[in-house]
Amino acid sequence: MIRTVSRRLLWLGVLLSALAGLTCGSRQTSGDGSSAPFGDGWAGAFPAFGDALSCKEVREVLPFKLRLADVLILFDRSGSMNTAFGQGTRYSVETEILNSLLPVYDDKIRFGYQQFPGQRSCAAGRVPSCCADRPSVEVGFNNGPAINLAMQDAAPVEGNTPTAEALRYAREYFLGLEDGVRDRYVLLSTDGRPSCTLAGRLGDNEAISCAEALGEVGALAAQGVKVIVLGIGPGLATDPGGQPSCLDDIAQRGGAPAADQSPAFYTGEDGDLLETALQRIFGAVTRPSCQLELRASPANPAEVAVFLDTKEIPKDRDNGWDYQVPGDFKRLQVFGESCRRLEKFQAMTIEVRFGCAPCRARVNCE
Repeated sequence: MIRTVSRRLLWLGVLLSALAGLTCGSRQTSGDGSSAPFGDGWAGAFPAFGDALSCKEVREVLPFKLRLADVLILFDRSGSMNTAFGQGTRYSVETEILNSLLPVYDDKIRFGYQQFPGQRSCAAGRVPSCCADRPSVEVGFNNGPAINLAMQDAAPVEGNTPTAEALRYAREYFLGLEDGVRDRYVLLSTDGRPSCTLAGRLGDNEAISCAEALGEVGALAAQGVKVIVLGIGPGLATDPGGQPSCLDDIAQRGGAPAADQSPAFYTGEDGDLLETALQRIFGAVTRPSCQLELRASPANPAEVAVFLDTKEIPKDRDNGWDYQVPGDFKRLQVFGESCRRLEKFQAMTIEVRFGCAPCRARVNCE
């Protein structure tokens, strides 16, 4: 599996390097193919937008702006995480994959870490190992080494699954966090349904544990925090007796489901699928925005064309582009399938050309 991780990380590194090159600054290109980076005095370096030039002679290549996101990892260290999984256990394999992936992403995503059940003694009246810990690594950039140490310290795995209390501590943490980041996520990484109530007891009827966890997910969503669910291991699509999975319900209510149908959570039934699921999750929270901003308003807003990978997209709100707000010609919005191409890193360049009218329908853009 290490070879698989290495191959995929190599591919991902090439992709991120390409994106990084695009974020170094917008460039304006002249008709002879020469280019120069925009600087403080860029406006005088070339003719003003629309000055008797064709759309191929003055252009602006826009940078891919990755979304800034907080991701608090809720890491399940319950006893079942010691189940055999590939060449190790669920716990050891997930730890290995995270240690490989976090260095790739931890300068792009603000990661934090929280484990459950906690390693401290539970309060009187609670079942042992039926209580969670508060975050031990606060969200921030370059937290990979700190999270690595925290996962090492979390061994040996033991205890039950106090999902509801873990979610409550995560909610309280985000409630007190003022970092200006709008996109916030809890990544609930677990290999089973909740088994502990908020009172710290093992429910005779596990529907109570699930209902309490769902209540905390709803409270997080009300705060603007989405919950992503990662299920580790096979057989999680249904609960005992064939009932719909509690993890499925949590993923749906969390606002960031992996799919519209069941299972709605990201599945890691083996090591390779687990790695792929984590890459999908991290890519999703950092996906480029479909809202674009020009360095300056065009001289003639009616003579602007937008290209993805040198292919023009129409000026319409179904599957093309338009100005975000009427009268504000610096800010553009990409819609429909064109937007999804940006979000999935399926387009490598976004280019705006000035001095010619845009096409109005896809058939006219060819």
